Amino acid sequence: MINYDMIVELAASMKEEYSGLTPEAIIRMEGIQLLRYPMGDFPGALKGFIQKNNRSHTIVVNSDLHEHVQDKIMIHELSHYELGHTKNSRKCTLTDTSISYRRDVTHAAHLENEANFLAAEYMLDTEKTLAAIHAFDLASAAMELCVPLEFLDYKLRLLHHTRRLETYRDCFSISSDCLLKMKTDGIIID
Repeated sequence: MINYDMIVELAASMKEEYSGLTPEAIIRMEGIQLLRYPMGDFPGALKGFIQKNNRSHTIVVNSDLHEHVQDKIMIHELSHYELGHTKNSRKCTLTDTSISYRRDVTHAAHLENEANFLAAEYMLDTEKTLAAIHAFDLASAAMELCVPLEFLDYKLRLLHHTRRLETYRDCFSISSDCLLKMKTDGIIID
């Protein structure tokens, strides 16, 4: 089961520690190697992953994606690191799975959902998010906040689970592999 309060606390700690740093600077500060590699920009193209080999971590990001989308992927992969998802084995690669959010029962799907919740909490300010969803429909709010709709949905679910958002109607079914399926062409970057 996902510990939503722990995710909120961890995101607050990360925001304090990494204040003003770019995702790339955070990754380098943590001693994680960052590789950008072309993996295509077609629907379903791999966006990125984190890999551990012995004690060394590497985050690989799809260089065919827009720079701002790469930053969001880096935060998601960094979330795996911050949550300790790679600590339990000498060799580990985390990739997205394709199991529905509501019915996720596999360990890999649980890890992806947990990283998505942390990334969304880290990237999206609560007050700005609440203002955007009250002023716009979800798709427009995501564009206003410069995030994919999937990240906004994870943030809203987290706000609801932690009782910072009274009601949240489950408008669509996200899945733990939403980053793999995420559309990146509709994101407006300021």
